[in-house]
Amino acid sequence: MVADSPKMRVQEIRWVRAGDLKPHPMNWRHHPEHQRKALRGILQEIGFTGVLMAVERDESLLLVDGHLRSDEAPELKVPVAILDLDDEETEKALATHDPIAAMAQADKNILLTLLERTQSENDSVNDLFEALANDSYQGLVPVPPIDVSFESLEDTVVGAVCPNCGYTQIERSSRYEGMPNNG
Repeated sequence: MVADSPKMRVQEIRWVRAGDLKPHPMNWRHHPEHQRKALRGILQEIGFTGVLMAVERDESLLLVDGHLRSDEAPELKVPVAILDLDDEETEKALATHDPIAAMAQADKNILLTLLERTQSENDSVNDLFEALANDSYQGLVPVPPIDVSFESLEDTVVGAVCPNCGYTQIERSSRYEGMPNNG
């Protein structure tokens, strides 16, 4: 729990045409087509369920969160939380907002129960459900922490990156067979 009360940085909620929001030039998250299709499916089935976040700069609203939703529904008026952040704070929010959410650990049993109770008529949404059920969704299993201090030259770290989704699996291994032994 936060020791002191955090500052409330939301100044207001404003309804804005999504296409009028400007993408932040430091947005480091890029959205592959399968993610866009899944979002389109959810927007068609249930609609918008959350606010986008933006800061006011030079008489414009600069997105902090919601770039994909803004891209996919440019003509729609959407709720936008107008934040009172300076440039440094805005960049800190950009760097940490999604990663902090991604740090949450999944309860596989509850997820499977939820997926059994949830249905979609959209193929892309069903693909997401299947990936979640089969542990192949990149956000479900975090990359495990590793100890990078080696006890000997025979210990090493090996990893693999999925070319489709970018999921990275890293493991510590002893006696890596392909490693040249210079000792």
